Amino acid sequence: MPLLGKSSTPSSASPENRQLQASMIREAGEEQQNIDYTLQDLADAAETHDKSTKAAVNSQRVVDEAAENELNTANALSRASRNHDTAVSDEQAAGEDAKTNQQHEARLGESLAAKAGHLDALQQRKAQNDQLRESTRAQMHAQTAEVQPVHSGRDGHQEHGEAAPAAAEAIDVPGNGVASSA
Repeated sequence: MPLLGKSSTPSSASPENRQLQASMIREAGEEQQNIDYTLQDLADAAETHDKSTKAAVNSQRVVDEAAENELNTANALSRASRNHDTAVSDEQAAGEDAKTNQQHEARLGESLAAKAGHLDALQQRKAQNDQLRESTRAQMHAQTAEVQPVHSGRDGHQEHGEAAPAAAEAIDVPGNGVASSA
């Protein structure tokens, strides 16, 4: 027996039956309308749930990306810290090297000054010795000019002159131990 529409049974003319039928039709319509609204609510809820699920997945992706970014930043910070520590260590080592080089340069400067002083002393001594040698040479020439040459005769004997050996002894030559009287 269909709930809606006309029934195949002969209609009763009773107003109660008609009222009951109208009430049943109305109830069936209301129930159908409630079902339709509930189906629409269910479809809307399912759509909202899908959107919420997608939003949760997207939110988790954003959290994962933020965690990865934080890890990358922490690694970069760690590298920067190591690089800074290395730079500080290199700076200290370079400072020590510079200090060592400066000390070495100072020692070499002192050594150079000592060698220059030694060279000056050697040059002064050489100049004094050159002057002494020159004066000795001059004395030798002067004494040689004063001494007369010894002539030997035909028979090989000397004439006039025992002066040559005495003059040689009077010459102050370094190493002979004779002090000059000049």
